[in-house]
Amino acid sequence: MIDPDVLLGDPYPPETAELRVEFDFPDDAEHDYYEIQWIDEERNYSFGWHQDETHPDLGKCHFQLDYRDETVARKPAVFHDSHPVNVLEQRLSLVPSVLELVAWENDRPGLSRWPPHDV
Repeated sequence: MIDPDVLLGDPYPPETAELRVEFDFPDDAEHDYYEIQWIDEERNYSFGWHQDETHPDLGKCHFQLDYRDETVARKPAVFHDSHPVNVLEQRLSLVPSVLELVAWENDRPGLSRWPPHDV
């Protein structure tokens, strides 16, 4: 668990959030795979970036917003870098701007607009 106020520099409604980071280096893939997911268990939603073999129609990587057990939005994402440390740093820097885009309507998250800069 992480303290969102420390990462974001601002108060965040839940006191804790989870940041799941997974990297995989398949021998038969042309690039590394990763999943970087911000998880807000209190409100039962998450968002993050996935670079894997799924959804090739969206490009090398995509952004995904999930609520409960359902994907609410899935959008193409910018391929920033191939080095895992650089990818993690770049994606973490985007968390505050993505949090501003998550709009709640009828107790369900959605994206107020898309795309934000360099997502």
